[in-house]
Amino acid sequence: MGLDQYAIAVNKDGGTEEIYYWRKHNRLHGWMEQEWESDGEDFNGKKVWIDEDLLDRLESDVRLFRLPKTTGFFFGHDSYGDNGDGEHEAVITWRVKNDLQFIKEARERLKNGDRVYYDSWW
Repeated sequence: MGLDQYAIAVNKDGGTEEIYYWRKHNRLHGWMEQEWESDGEDFNGKKVWIDEDLLDRLESDVRLFRLPKTTGFFFGHDSYGDNGDGEHEAVITWRVKNDLQFIKEARERLKNGDRVYYDSWW
């Protein structure tokens, strides 16, 4: 078990396609949870609909390393932290590269008329 995260594109006919997958990227999850309009419910399994404004904010926060430290029982080590293997900078570089790739893909999907959302499960 653990934190599994997905970006899903929905085309104009209602068909869906997974366009990105993360495993235990708890900082991204915490950022998305802050964006979610909570009504007191647990964030597990809730969709965050993504638009250009959200992507602009996310890209800025990714580039400035401002994704919030987020903990949870199934979330694993801090996704920007040193997991004890001395690869702290490499982990951050890898995460940022992947986050920016997701943002690029999501922007393309939105340009093509798809809707995109973030979803997660733990």
